[in-house]
Amino acid sequence: MASVVVSIDNTGDTCTLFGFAEVDLTTSMGHAPVQHGSDQPTAVTLAKGGRATFTIWYHPAPADRPGTKAHLLHVTPPGGTQRQTMLWPGTDLADEPDSLATTPLLEEPIGH
Repeated sequence: MASVVVSIDNTGDTCTLFGFAEVDLTTSMGHAPVQHGSDQPTAVTLAKGGRATFTIWYHPAPADRPGTKAHLLHVTPPGGTQRQTMLWPGTDLADEPDSLATTPLLEEPIGH
């Protein structure tokens, strides 16, 4: 498994985030939603200028086989309405699940 850590910065008033961000990728194969993991969320209070993070876990493409190219990462914070888009900072995604058939894209809740 490989991971990408995503940061959410608060530029407004103090706020509380709880749960999972809504996350999806734009890939060479189309749209790829990121599933929520099984960790239980906790509330994260952010003062103006504060930062919260979460991690996206994925299966990278094997070195000997091409994978699916991820281009863009789309993130909407928990309870938010404005989606932010950025370039995908990770490597290519595996085209097939691993031998354990684990979820290829999985995110932890905010603050984990």
